[in-house]
Amino acid sequence: MSTPDRDSELRPTNPFLIGGGAAKEGAPNRWRFQTLPKLAPSQQLFFLVLAAGMAVITAHIALNNSPRVAVALFAALLGGVVIFLRPFVGILAYFVLAFLRPQDVFWGLESVRLTFLTSLATLGAFGIHLMFRPRLDFLRRWETLFLVVLWVSLWLSIHFGRYGEEESRWMSYYNKIFLTYFLVIALTDSANRLRALSWIIAGSVGYLGYWANDQYFNQGVWVVQGPGFTLRDENDFAMFLAMSLPFMWYAARDAKHLVIKGGFLVLLVLTAHGVMLTYSRGGFLGMAAAMGYVALRERNRWLKVAMIATAVAFYSMTAGENYTDRIGTIDDYEEDGSATGRLESWKTGGRMLADNPYFGVGLKRYVTAYPDYADSPLEKAREAHNSWVQLAAESGSFAVLAYALLIAASIASFVRVEKRLTSLPEERRQIFRSLNQTYQATLLAYLVCGFFLSMEDQEFFYLLVALIQILDRVSLQEVQAAAVAALASASDDAPPSATPPKRLAVSGSR
Repeated sequence: MSTPDRDSELRPTNPFLIGGGAAKEGAPNRWRFQTLPKLAPSQQLFFLVLAAGMAVITAHIALNNSPRVAVALFAALLGGVVIFLRPFVGILAYFVLAFLRPQDVFWGLESVRLTFLTSLATLGAFGIHLMFRPRLDFLRRWETLFLVVLWVSLWLSIHFGRYGEEESRWMSYYNKIFLTYFLVIALTDSANRLRALSWIIAGSVGYLGYWANDQYFNQGVWVVQGPGFTLRDENDFAMFLAMSLPFMWYAARDAKHLVIKGGFLVLLVLTAHGVMLTYSRGGFLGMAAAMGYVALRERNRWLKVAMIATAVAFYSMTAGENYTDRIGTIDDYEEDGSATGRLESWKTGGRMLADNPYFGVGLKRYVTAYPDYADSPLEKAREAHNSWVQLAAESGSFAVLAYALLIAASIASFVRVEKRLTSLPEERRQIFRSLNQTYQATLLAYLVCGFFLSMEDQEFFYLLVALIQILDRVSLQEVQAAAVAALASASDDAPPSATPPKRLAVSGSR
């Protein structure tokens, strides 16, 4: 028996292979874009029709839009062709557009739904794959059930909540998040793709860290808010930046070239300062929790000490008197009107849930329902400023239970990956350890921020849940591949009369 080629076991798969892992021997060939011309009467006719279609669409775009919009739409058209060839590129492009938001920052193309177009192209490529080779084993996880329960609960809260006036805009937003979630877990099937997504997050959000500093130093903005939609509020923007810091640290450690490594470290510093420029106390606590965890998990003792000392020095040099006073109110919450108002809001949210335990008061109807449940009719209506309270009050018990189980399942995945590290080959162990610790620190930042802010609708959280379960799945595949290689190697080395080796146990298999 010959030893299987381990490289073939761990080689990144084609973007159209949905379930992950290497193709099995004797399996049918994967569908590729090049298959389509063979289905047409002739390849020349196929490409002629394709070119003509693109020419017509390009002409329509150019004649009916301003030059700036036409260029953006034409780029989106070309991107759609690339995504059709390589659907995983669509995942990368989607999160560049969703996180970096160049349509708001660079071009001022707020009316052009670039993320929507990108997600449509990726979904189309994914659908074509399913027609040629159905494979949905990536759905066989508890996280899928919990997400579907949450999805249905949100929809029910719109139609059956006490104040359930339909919020179609927000339901469309959630639909896009959850569909993208399934595309991510379908098309991200290797550690290399996880690394690529992590670098995209680090670079995209890192630019927003630079943008926040530009707003403060060059535009004269004293309290920096985000570029738009779910990031417009300064608290939301602070949490978003804080969650990205572990990704920047990971990218800096993972990069081989000194210039790239230094670039990510610069982005990390700018983004940390960007969190401070929002004056968000929840964002500050999330940043401190995430980077403190990264430092404590650092294996190099001297680097750990250097990180902590640098963080203290950075805060001392950059935090002015106003910011220090603002952060100081965390301890004196009883004397801070904003903090005591949040405590009252939590009590009000509890009364909403007690009165509407199944469907809540309705999706995004917390402020509308607030006066009916407040202690005093004169009390100011406000958000819950707590993800758990907000979700439970608006969408009911089943929604918040599914949300909690998603977080619990993610923590269980961390434990399984940690146990598998010793079974991985040395050259792969560091990759999975770094990714696991990055996702742990990011989830910690989210949980800390989410206790003081209403962050249950943040797309970053659902992407993080997807990345965690992919890491769990891919680490199991690599451990199994290493076990098979070790078993084959033992069989080759054993004499003909020797007893066949026992089957190797795989740590953390489900």
